[in-house]
Amino acid sequence: MKKLKNVLFIGAIPPPLNGQSFAFEMAYKHYEGAKSLINQNFEGLSKWYKFFLTIKACVKYLFYAIFKTPNLVYLIGSRSILGSIKDIVCISIFSRTHSKIILHIHGSGFDQFIDSFPNWLKYFAINQYQKVDLFFVLHESMVKEYKKYIPNAKTQVVRNFYDPVMDQFTFGKPRTHVVRIAYLSGIFFQKGIFVLLDAFELLKKKYPYLELHVAGTFNSDAEMSALDCEKVFMLRVTPNSGIYYHGFLSGIEKCEFLNKTDLFVLPTMHPSEGIPISIIEAFRSGCVVISSKLLYLPLLVTELEGKCAVPGSVESLVENIESFILNEEIVHKVSAHNINHAQKHYNLNQYIFSIKEGIEKTMNS
Repeated sequence: MKKLKNVLFIGAIPPPLNGQSFAFEMAYKHYEGAKSLINQNFEGLSKWYKFFLTIKACVKYLFYAIFKTPNLVYLIGSRSILGSIKDIVCISIFSRTHSKIILHIHGSGFDQFIDSFPNWLKYFAINQYQKVDLFFVLHESMVKEYKKYIPNAKTQVVRNFYDPVMDQFTFGKPRTHVVRIAYLSGIFFQKGIFVLLDAFELLKKKYPYLELHVAGTFNSDAEMSALDCEKVFMLRVTPNSGIYYHGFLSGIEKCEFLNKTDLFVLPTMHPSEGIPISIIEAFRSGCVVISSKLLYLPLLVTELEGKCAVPGSVESLVENIESFILNEEIVHKVSAHNINHAQKHYNLNQYIFSIKEGIEKTMNS
């Protein structure tokens, strides 16, 4: 009997739920061929526990390579030094058993990430990344990041997508005198949350009918721990501030939250920002989107979908938000465009088709 071709999926399955873990879960869940899974969700763990789980993951790679020998490995790439070492070990092990390898990195700046490696790791990393058969990238313009160190790299664009539950929800913005601004994402310094708070406080003095609604979980980054971020944020949420915190939202609750939103603002400053699923979901719900002139975001959020402010600039963010507060007609026009744009370009079916196409072509090459 002919053995079925098997795909080994390696990545993080929720919980916790974020854009990357949700996308990986959908890829695994909807792949209909023979498959197996190594779930490695290290988010929110201590450095020493992450180190222990990294060693454990490498042992699993050896086990699967020797006793399972998958035809193809679909690997979600990491964006930390420790995580990249784990990825490099994974590629090294499975390339020796002649498994095909697809590397999917949910972020930008692959070349800059390699540049950040210490010299002892950089040469070895480039050597191993050259063994990857196909790189999944989030946008056409990201291809050049891989060609810098891997000139012969094969790439395929796999666009992010909105939560399919949104297609089961009837969106219709309620007409009120209040203009609701929303932030829905991980809450940490580099996502621009405090720039948004400063901008909102200035706007609130001029437009008392504004409200800011924030949803998401607090995370750590290079600038601030999750605990400190939460403390500083909650000090700004006072009874008369016009700022409301909703915690973590998903499913229908998330749809209801976005349905009441007029302007979706994500003023990110993250150095490896990719194509945020939260922005795509804001499109689908009919929100006008304001983000940052950072990396590939101006290609995602054009003048048709909203505006992009200067990263880290409170003044620029105020100016861009205010341009929509004062023009209700443009808001309605952009809102209608964004719904159609998301349905056409960022739906789950297209994402699953791209994943399946890449897997099948690579496995049969």
